[in-house]
Amino acid sequence: EYIALHNIRDTMLPSIEPTLGYLRLLPSLLLKVDDEVGRHLGIIKPFYALPFFLTWFAHDMRNREALMRLFDLFIPTHPCMPIYMIAAVRV
Repeated sequence: EYIALHNIRDTMLPSIEPTLGYLRLLPSLLLKVDDEVGRHLGIIKPFYALPFFLTWFAHDMRNREALMRLFDLFIPTHPCMPIYMIAAVRV
C-alpha cells in the first residue's frame, strides 16, 4: 500500500501527464552527467525511459538480487529516484 500511495502514485493516475513530467527531467540530468549523451538523447522525447520508470527496471533485469537492491533503493526514497538511476544507466 505504501508504494502505491507514495512511490508510484503519479503513474496510476488517469492521465500520463504526471509521469511525463518525471521523464522530462531526463534530458537535463543527462546533459549534466555527459554532455554528448545528453545532447544526443535530448533531441528525442524520453519515451525510451518509460518502461524502466513504470516497472522500476523489473521488465528487463534478469538478476533478481540486483533488482531487489534497486527496489530497496526506490521504496524509501523520492519518486524521482528511478529517473536518476535511468540517467546513470544511460551514461
